[in-house]
Amino acid sequence: MASISSCNRDVGGGIISGYAQQTLLIKCFRNEVYMRYPASKAYVRNVLKNIILTAEQEGQEVLDDLYDMHSILFQTEKQLAERCYKTITFMIPDETISNLTCTLGDEGMLKAVERKLVTLRVSLNMLDGDTGYSIWPAGLFLSEFFLYYPELVKGYSCLELGSGTGICGVWLSRLSCSKLVLTDGSLSTLVNLRHNLSINGILQPSGENFHTTQDVNNPFNVECRQLLWETATQEELDSFNAEVIIGADLIYDPTPLVPILAGLLRPKRNSKGSSNCSQVTQDELTINSSTENGEVGKVLPEKSKGDGNGLIYPVAYLAQAIRNVTTLELFISMVSRAGLELIDVTDTMKPPKCLPDLDGFDRSQIRIHKVFYPSS
Repeated sequence: MASISSCNRDVGGGIISGYAQQTLLIKCFRNEVYMRYPASKAYVRNVLKNIILTAEQEGQEVLDDLYDMHSILFQTEKQLAERCYKTITFMIPDETISNLTCTLGDEGMLKAVERKLVTLRVSLNMLDGDTGYSIWPAGLFLSEFFLYYPELVKGYSCLELGSGTGICGVWLSRLSCSKLVLTDGSLSTLVNLRHNLSINGILQPSGENFHTTQDVNNPFNVECRQLLWETATQEELDSFNAEVIIGADLIYDPTPLVPILAGLLRPKRNSKGSSNCSQVTQDELTINSSTENGEVGKVLPEKSKGDGNGLIYPVAYLAQAIRNVTTLELFISMVSRAGLELIDVTDTMKPPKCLPDLDGFDRSQIRIHKVFYPSS
């Protein structure tokens, strides 16, 4: 074990640098012999732990691929055996289809978008602590919400909290956000999230980070990052530069969540020349003319006019299945004490059903809340 660290340090010129880590990955873990005849999981786990800890102690940035390998090795054979794929077909509103982004050079991806499909690797067993490997109703409802209201995210820098399997993240990636950061606290969940983004044509390069640059063949700008609510600093939250924050089923523990929201929603200096839609209040929502059946038409947010001081006010859209009223009341109380405003937009902005035939999908207990700092 020590000899491996010593050799790796020699490659890096005395430190376990990014180049040394990349060399270890290619020469040891991706060579033909290892791929055919891998060492025991316990041994590889110890090697990776030693390399990662040493690199961190030396102040070196650790490759995400090393973290990924280390995380996967902690998954049990039972957990791995209970993974499967689910493909969900959405009925996308006609006006939204023209806003979808797809991989221009990938014929298979084009067909998937045209057929309105999302394929995800999930867990069959929610009792093994795999909440991040499951598709939850609130995430499905939030996906429907943004498919009906793509203007809420199109052109904006967006961040999702608790991204899980990526059911919302896949659709957000296709709705032309200027930038999208998908976060989760679990490294193993992030590994699975990255896999799900990849199989849906949202390309993720290997290397030192998950960031995807935009080019002709890859119009997405998506990044996966670990975000630990309990230890996140304001500097870390500011680095996301998020204008729209998204999340589903997050209020199970409001204590760490509300400070994260408060930090992400702080007013920011406007560098784009116009503010986003976060300053829209419930009174500023406009409703289209009624449909032929007398039903209320689509609710559209007016464009923000800014506060006159060059500040933008980020907004959060949070969907949650109400399983415990006491928890919801605690969340609302903590949001108010943090100086934030919360509006329930479930009824006024209720999206049409994009998943009319999905078994077990009960929308009746799901609410969508809009959270933001008042601009005055």
